[in-house]
Amino acid sequence: MKLSKKARIGIMALIYIEAHKAEGHVALATIAEKANVSQQYLEQTITGLRRADIVTGIKGAQGGYELNRDAKDITVADIIKAIEGDYHLDAEKAPKGSVVPEIADVVQESVIEKANKSLDEAFEGVTLEELVNDYKKRSLANEPMYYI
Repeated sequence: MKLSKKARIGIMALIYIEAHKAEGHVALATIAEKANVSQQYLEQTITGLRRADIVTGIKGAQGGYELNRDAKDITVADIIKAIEGDYHLDAEKAPKGSVVPEIADVVQESVIEKANKSLDEAFEGVTLEELVNDYKKRSLANEPMYYI
């Protein structure tokens, strides 16, 4: 399994929107420039987030995007589901006509279900608020120090 570029960009966009909310609505052009992706690609990514009611778009010259709910209430699982759909590994099924369907059952129970449970724990266990806090810590650590 691989986390898609679209999901990664969506997570990054939400971190940026939340981290810069004090400055007002965040324009897609700004996020696209910071992420070094096309604005059209970012618009496709944001569409799923809008449909899932995670962000709200504001039209006009001072428009942009803002979160529709608190960052502490948005998990990585919510974001990925909004952009990609279900992130779980597909269920293992025995090939048609197989004489050993029990092997598929073993793979399903011992591998697929365990992996999906781990994915749920990882993605549901991290909130957007935590990601923003980590981002702010890192960006402050990289700011130059000025001494008098």
